[in-house]
Amino acid sequence: MTYSSMLKISVQTLHLPTLRMANDFALGLTEGVAHYMKAKFLHELQSKKDHVPFPSDWDFTLLQECDQAVGILLQAYHNACKMAYLVYRA
Repeated sequence: MTYSSMLKISVQTLHLPTLRMANDFALGLTEGVAHYMKAKFLHELQSKKDHVPFPSDWDFTLLQECDQAVGILLQAYHNACKMAYLVYRA
């Protein structure tokens, strides 16, 4: 078996269109998460009471994890001086 025939077989087993669709889905999901978290962070930072929309195809666990991450970022943002002091002490 030659190298070129092995390469053809390995490329055929990868199912490149399926792999590309999975990468596109992952990239789209990552962009959606980043957009939602940025909007949620800015709304919470400005103390707005309106709702930040999220995609309807997300599951509840993903939404909770995004909200928890935004909460941690807000705590870090509001306690910047304390965090800098703790980092300096260590």
